[in-house]
Amino acid sequence: MNVLHLLELFVRIGALMKLIQRWFRKFVLFGCSCFAVGALQADQKIELVDGDRIAFLGGTIFERDRLYGEIETALTEHFRGRRLIFRNIGWDGDTVFGDARAGGRRGAIFGDAAEGFEKMLQHVKRVNPTVVFVSYGATEAHAGIEGLEAFESGFELVLDKIRAPRRKVVLLTPLRVLGEGVPQRLLASSQVDQLNLNLKHYRDAIVRIGDERRFPVVDLFNAPDLLQAEDRINGLHLSQAGYRELGDYLVRSACGASASTGGRGAEKRAALGDLIRRKNELFYNFWRPRNDAFVFGERKSEQVPVQLELPQFETLIREMESSIHQLSN
Repeated sequence: MNVLHLLELFVRIGALMKLIQRWFRKFVLFGCSCFAVGALQADQKIELVDGDRIAFLGGTIFERDRLYGEIETALTEHFRGRRLIFRNIGWDGDTVFGDARAGGRRGAIFGDAAEGFEKMLQHVKRVNPTVVFVSYGATEAHAGIEGLEAFESGFELVLDKIRAPRRKVVLLTPLRVLGEGVPQRLLASSQVDQLNLNLKHYRDAIVRIGDERRFPVVDLFNAPDLLQAEDRINGLHLSQAGYRELGDYLVRSACGASASTGGRGAEKRAALGDLIRRKNELFYNFWRPRNDAFVFGERKSEQVPVQLELPQFETLIREMESSIHQLSN
């Protein structure tokens, strides 16, 4: 073995030692986060106060709940008597990069991720929340372990960008997929196992980031209440019953108390949920109109009457919220 071979061997050994050191640091951080997350959740229970504006920011799990309103209903019931404003700005299939929020403009068929990311930040700014529940990772996990580092960087950037004085942030981990409910045409059993392994890696990253930033983390991946087949649609998405379980679990995990109707009965909760769903539909049509180019975009000058309708939506939403507040007292 000549000198060149020895030098090459030393270089390779050095590179291997750096790689081992990097993974050791990650292992230590993750180990600390596993032990600390429970304590953080116990110490940082969310208390919603009168006048709070709560935003749900993330992908499919939040957008689909607008159809049911169960998360908002559980929080409203728990903190009843307080005038809380909820805004669901979840976007189906969205990622920390804002991919799904991008849209075509003029000659472009689709916008790029940079446009979608900026739209995400605009949506948060427009709502101006005092509390943000953030849920990402479910879509990104399809990229596997190879996409984890990019996800971590993107997630950190989102949290940096939405940071504001006196704004509370609560992180939600992705759900586990229930293999027995997934049709074979969608995912084979081996693919379900691999997807859950990927989801766990992304869950672990979210727990670690929450620990480092001292944000409460609600671990949906390991929540036993959310692992029932009847709570899922095709083993993937939550049904209305699943969203009710999620809402109650969120109250217990993030707020430190049992979700209950306080003896008012299921009928009162159903009536409250109905009002919340109707309000959510109004807000959805307000902030995500069918053709936003004519409402918020570069062609709004061509449809001036549409601009005059926006204040009417806001009035209707406020009236609906007033009814929700009265019923929740």
